[in-house]
Order: sequence, then structure tokens, then C-alpha cells
Amino acid sequence: MDLAEFDPDLVTPVAPAKPKPQVVRSQDADPAGQLPMADMFKGMGLGASGLDTAQRPAPKKPANMKVYDSMSPEEKREFKMMQIVYPCYFDQNRSVQEGRRLPVARCVENPLAKTILDACKVLRIPAVFEPEKSHPQDWGNPGRVRLGLKYEHEPTHPVLKSKKQALVAIAEYMKSHPTTLKNVKDLPGPPELMEGSWEASEIPKVKGFRMNTVVPMHSTLTMKNPETAGAYIRTPAEQQEKASEPKRIKQKIQRIRA
Repeated sequence: MDLAEFDPDLVTPVAPAKPKPQVVRSQDADPAGQLPMADMFKGMGLGASGLDTAQRPAPKKPANMKVYDSMSPEEKREFKMMQIVYPCYFDQNRSVQEGRRLPVARCVENPLAKTILDACKVLRIPAVFEPEKSHPQDWGNPGRVRLGLKYEHEPTHPVLKSKKQALVAIAEYMKSHPTTLKNVKDLPGPPELMEGSWEASEIPKVKGFRMNTVVPMHSTLTMKNPETAGAYIRTPAEQQEKASEPKRIKQKIQRIRA
């Protein structure tokens, strides 16, 4: 997967052509390794009633998700109806105003969108992974997941009827699968990094800024993007130059309405 897929202006040693983004659906995954329905919701406070799917009609699945630009108007409408989940919803270091959606006790350190997708595979929630999208307050941690909890106003899951219940179930999975530096290599990246001797490292935190210390490979923080490099790298000459610059007086313009 070319990094140019996420940032067309990014200069990489990989071919400059921008490929079409690949959308990963959780329902296309191999069901091997998934937990039985009666076991996956233990300890989530959702109960075990109604888990006998053999006596329930099979839920309808969303239409086949293709690249958004090539979707039909009907597919685009269904795609936009899917509910969006960002990693920052599960970040225990954030406040509600900063994007957290669950109590701190249910949240984790360094949540990643790929872990959310893995949880959807285990919980059998129809989901679409969008690796290039990011929350405005969490732009250094790209990736989000769309949940297909309803299709044509009918639930697609026998237990999880609302987004709140889905978030609680996903949070329980993330609790038992904490984020590590090894998780970064499980994400797609350029061959030079995936096949080479490169090892992921934690990102130093910026004072006063809520952020992950473990981020995907295509994050602007990992790629040392010029927009973020200044937050970490300041030479003594730059610091002295900034201190010696006189304070600029902002010109005020008065507009008089006739």
C-alpha cells in the first residue's frame, strides 16, 4: 500500500502514482478465530438474551462497499448512513470535549482504528475501514471505522441495537487487546519499512496537546511532516531568531458602513 494513498503531496520513495484506496469490510474476514456469540458479550453488561441466532431471521447485510467515487447514488446513500467511530472515542487521556465518548474506566491508552476494526470482526459487526480519515482533534492518529448497525431501518446485529452498545462492546475488546509498538507493524505500510529493519518507536508528546504516543505508519507525526516537525525539532539558532524577532503590531482596519 503506497503512502501516497493517504497524502498525495507526500514525497516517498514508492511510485508517485496514487492508487485507488482499498476498503476493508469486516464481514469479508475469515470467521475462523471468532468467539461464539454467547461468549463474546460476557462482562459487557449486555446480557445473553436473544443470542440464539438460529431462531432469528438472518440480518440483512449492507450492499457491497466499493471505492466511494465509483459508488452508485444508492450505495453512497447507504454508505453515509453508516455510523462513524474514531479512535479518540476510547482514549482515556481525553475529556468529553476532546472527543472521548465513554467513561474513563472503559477507555484505553493509544487507541488505534485498526483495533476497532479487529473488534468488529470478532463481534460480527458490519464495518468499513477508512485508513486516511482522521478526527479533527486527533489528526495525528489517522483511521476511522464505519459501522453498519442498521440497514433499511432494520438492525443488522442480533444483540447490538445501538451505537452506544457497540462502543461498549468494542471498548471491552480493546481492553483485552492493548496497543503496543508491534501493532504498528501489523498495519499496511511501504515495503521499505515493512520488509526492512525499521522498528516502530513512541512519539514524544507535545505539551498541552492530547495525542497518541503510538500511531500508524502513515501518520504525519511518524512521517516527520514539515507541519509537525517544528513541534519537536528546534535548533538553537531558530530559538534565538524567534526570541530576537520584534513583536509585530497587528493593523486594525475599521470599516464604516455607508
